Amino acid sequence: MRMPHTNRTRRRGKAVAERRRSGFLPDPAFFSRISRRRLAIGIWILTIVFLVIGGVTPEAGAQAAVGKETGTATFRTGAPTMTPSADPRAGSLPTPGRGTAQGENRALAGTVGHQAEPPAGRFTLAGSVELALRQSMVIQAAKEGVKGAEALKKESFTNFLPKLSTSYSYTRLNDAPWANSPGATINVLGNQIVIPPSQTIMGTQDNYNWALEVKQPLFAGGSILANYQANKKGEDIARQEESTTTQNLVEEVKAAYFNILKAQKILGVARQSVEQLKSHRDEARHFFDVGLIPKNDLLQSEVQVANGEHNLVKAENSLEITKSRFNTLLRRAVDAPVEVEDILVYRPNEKTLENCLQTAYDNRPRDQGLCP
Repeated sequence: MRMPHTNRTRRRGKAVAERRRSGFLPDPAFFSRISRRRLAIGIWILTIVFLVIGGVTPEAGAQAAVGKETGTATFRTGAPTMTPSADPRAGSLPTPGRGTAQGENRALAGTVGHQAEPPAGRFTLAGSVELALRQSMVIQAAKEGVKGAEALKKESFTNFLPKLSTSYSYTRLNDAPWANSPGATINVLGNQIVIPPSQTIMGTQDNYNWALEVKQPLFAGGSILANYQANKKGEDIARQEESTTTQNLVEEVKAAYFNILKAQKILGVARQSVEQLKSHRDEARHFFDVGLIPKNDLLQSEVQVANGEHNLVKAENSLEITKSRFNTLLRRAVDAPVEVEDILVYRPNEKTLENCLQTAYDNRPRDQGLCP
């Protein structure tokens, strides 16, 4: 006699075997037949897939391995950015991708505009002005103001023109409109004429309406002309404001440019002064050692050296401040390196004071805006 649980176990085993033969259940021996070589190949393929998905390609990895000897590598979107171990050549500005610190500065500057770089390493006066005009949001706002004033003037001009309007409507009734007329009896020359009651259709069930209207103002008390003249004057004012904004920005950029050159000259003078003061201090120390001068003279020379070093630090800070101002006008990172072309060459001005004043009066947008 077989036990019920034994039969149940055998039936379950047969069902599992049938599922495995049909492909629903994997065979446990399947995993044991996989060789170590195939497993290693599969792991290698999965590693390459994850690296590609993560943005690091095999070529980038090879370049990074080579870059260990010359500098550091920063992976960004699968391409390494190399940082040279040596300092860049003096007198040249860094190009995009020369280090993570400069990349962070460009990212900070990207919140207000893309990083502006000089075309050929050094900033020139004309190139600085052109770049500032292209990057300035104030100039862009002034241009948009001119466009808005032009649109208002065109809108006011349309009031002189005829206005054409049209409308269309459709109405459907449940029944066509009708009217009932009661019957009547009319006596004509002794003859009675009987008019029977009737129903008369007064319209249609579908009603269409299309209207065309043309309006031409003939007299408005001068309001249309006054509105147009006011908007035209507003356009002129907007153009003058744009010109004023442009000239102010050009003036600020040129002032910042020459302030950098001035600060560089002052820094050079401060360095020469410190060298001379140190040389004088060394001579005073030798004279003091042989007893030619008192100690007060030696202390005075040391104080002068300390003052000269203090002035040197002030000159260095002043140069950095002027460069920061220059970068701000050009919408660059505040701490971005700046190298400007030296154009401090003497050029005599042959114009007289009266000619300069007349040129200023003729070209000042503020004075032109006040003129009727």
